[in-house]
Amino acid sequence: ESPIASISSEAKAPSAPSSPNLVLVYLIGGLFGLIAALAAVALAEFLDDTVRTKQDVERRLGARFLGAIPELDSTLDGMRNAERPEDYIITHPLSSFAEALRSLNATVTLRGHRRPKVIVIASALPQEGKTTTTLCLARTLAMSGARTVLIDCDLRRRSASEALLGGKPGRLLEVLEGKLDYADALVADEPTGLQVLGSSAAPSDGRDWLAPAVIGPLLTRLREDFDFVLIDTAPVLGVADARAVAAQADAVILLARWRETSMRAADTALDLLVASRADVVGVAMTLVDVRKF
Repeated sequence: ESPIASISSEAKAPSAPSSPNLVLVYLIGGLFGLIAALAAVALAEFLDDTVRTKQDVERRLGARFLGAIPELDSTLDGMRNAERPEDYIITHPLSSFAEALRSLNATVTLRGHRRPKVIVIASALPQEGKTTTTLCLARTLAMSGARTVLIDCDLRRRSASEALLGGKPGRLLEVLEGKLDYADALVADEPTGLQVLGSSAAPSDGRDWLAPAVIGPLLTRLREDFDFVLIDTAPVLGVADARAVAAQADAVILLARWRETSMRAADTALDLLVASRADVVGVAMTLVDVRKF
């Protein structure tokens, strides 16, 4: 038999591989990468158990949302700032940061038919902006013309006293002991007229200095002589002092650091305050990055 095959055309060497199809591979890889990224974001959001939004406060904690206090640097649009927040509200009274403090003050002091006079600012844990917020709120009230006094009841850290006393002695313990009248222990904050009743040393004995029988008479007198009494306390989950003082106040503001304070910590602090019969008016978030919030 003779072959019947014939050459139709000469074969040409390929200039590119026929497999794999790189364009298709890139498209499929990009699609799966996007799906994986979205799934990772969704999982991270699901597992993030911190206080982040108004809905977290109202639905998950079952508390009233009082507002968001911004982190000062996030309100400056990249500009440098060398002032502390409690000083910034004095030099920039019309800033968005100062307006957030005035809004929180209005939300708390204008509620209901009876204006609260003794206001406790509390937090579940340390480093949540509690003392800074207390200083800013007190100075804001004082600058508005209200007769305001700030009591530093965080007898262990005494951060508010260090910020406002300017080296002068804090004599709160002497007042509580009955050795000194409170009027002689007040220190004036010159820029605002705020009166400060601070402490310079931690108690040396185990006496409960913030029990109702000890601090109650002092708060009664301050209610009569001032429009507002703001109290800085120790963290609720660390020390029982905060609950003892909160039970004697007209209103308690619980602070939660934005995207830092866990829901479990905030919820436990709320339960402890409610169990001590404190009038918790709501939860405010601190150190909020306004660009992300």
